[in-house]
Amino acid sequence: GLASWIAAPRELRVAVAALRLGVSAARSKLRCGSFGGGPRTSALPRAPAPGRRPMPIMRLALALAGATAAAASVARAPGKPIQGAWPMAYPAKEKCSKCGLCDTSFVSEVKEVCAFIEDGMSRLDTLEPAAHGRARRIQNDDGDLHDEAFFGVHERMVLARAAPPVAGAQWSGVATTIARQMLLDGVVDAVVVTAAKEDDDLAPAPLLARTPEEVLRGRGVKPSLSPALSILDEVAADASIKRLLFCGVGCSVQALRSLNGGDPEAALGLEAGGLFVMGTHCVDNSPTVEANRGFLQALGERPAEGAAARYEFMADFQVHVDRADGTTSKSPYMVLPGTVAKASIAPSCLTCFDYVNGAADLVVGYMGAPLNRGESMRNALLQVTVRNPKGAAMLGRAERAGTVVIEADSRVAPLPTSGDRGKTAKATTQADSIVLEMLGEAVRDKGMPRPLAKVLAFVLRRVAPKGLEFAKYSIEYHFLRNDLASRDAWGTKRALSQMPAYAKAIVAQHDEWMDELRERIAAKRD
Repeated sequence: GLASWIAAPRELRVAVAALRLGVSAARSKLRCGSFGGGPRTSALPRAPAPGRRPMPIMRLALALAGATAAAASVARAPGKPIQGAWPMAYPAKEKCSKCGLCDTSFVSEVKEVCAFIEDGMSRLDTLEPAAHGRARRIQNDDGDLHDEAFFGVHERMVLARAAPPVAGAQWSGVATTIARQMLLDGVVDAVVVTAAKEDDDLAPAPLLARTPEEVLRGRGVKPSLSPALSILDEVAADASIKRLLFCGVGCSVQALRSLNGGDPEAALGLEAGGLFVMGTHCVDNSPTVEANRGFLQALGERPAEGAAARYEFMADFQVHVDRADGTTSKSPYMVLPGTVAKASIAPSCLTCFDYVNGAADLVVGYMGAPLNRGESMRNALLQVTVRNPKGAAMLGRAERAGTVVIEADSRVAPLPTSGDRGKTAKATTQADSIVLEMLGEAVRDKGMPRPLAKVLAFVLRRVAPKGLEFAKYSIEYHFLRNDLASRDAWGTKRALSQMPAYAKAIVAQHDEWMDELRERIAAKRD
């Protein structure tokens, strides 16, 4: 368990060596008294260095016992997948994001890897440096928040689109195109994507894709919780998979990166360096497919049973819906009744602080991309964030193949941004129906009349933040709401222990007015 990692770090180095290099090599280190990682030159005992006493037999026995115990904590027996009803049969209970880990033998590691248990999302403070070679820059020299506080570690951010667009994709198909290119170029042996069930285009179904054609089954967002990690046992059992591209949302990526003490490649039987991770932006998923359909009905949509109706909350303050028949609709946010939010948003999403997928190598999303007049999901640009050399190589392959076109590049000039997010984030948080319900205040059970809502959306579009500042506004508002929701669910101490450092820095900008709301929530819990 975690206690073994903390209490016996030196023995763990021996244990890891035993797992990776064989028991004989580990015994060699023990016989030679080497706990400092020196060269393994022989399996035979060596003479002690001048002035150094041979290892006493008792010390050797204790060291061997410690190494054996540590090895047992790493090479744990496979767990038994959970069979009970979701969510209450699962360790995170109502906060379970249905990532799929607990549906596999890797459930035995759930306490150390789940984004909503124990240290939770605060693990990103160590996961990100491990994945990218450095931590986020949270503040500039002048004390203002750095872009990385919002968007995570990055070498480069670009605005891009797939060329030609991928038919059936949610947007132009940038993520799908990059994943296909990785298989076409032979960089990976398989790709984990979220396809749809055969009888329901809205129901997520993880797929281990072996061909570029199979990758296409992952096109389009399925906006409800997806068990992407349920595929892990299939990956680990297949000796032909040595290099894998995993495509998923933040909570799944965090759990994947945390496996086996931070060495998922060894746990899955991949070669060293053989795991590639492409993430997406992710905000407020529906808990179930049924809840997703309920949200669409609140918008006035009536998708046929099993048919897709893809939607996004766009930067023009409207929900864009692409229907299965090829038609589209745009509805201002304000037409929705406030009561729809609680049923439509998974409880896990209310304690999430990883909307930009900070531990992925490469991230594709739309929050920071400008939405120009007349554009829709099908032709708008996407924001692509390159976090490390692996991410750069992934995007670079699609660029060189001409299948992804870069329209703007932060290495050449700053990406478009304008406006001031602060007041907008405050106003949105104070009017949020979930926040109002937490505070015991009335929530609207009817939306604004559509004509009036259209006028308000028109005005907001002109005065609200745009480009990267719109993305920062969205992140800031959701973190403020989730700071309150975490305290409401868990209490102040646990809520703060699970919050990453960058999230604390973002919400701290609003302490002056947020403290009153926090006190009201604490008083309610008492």
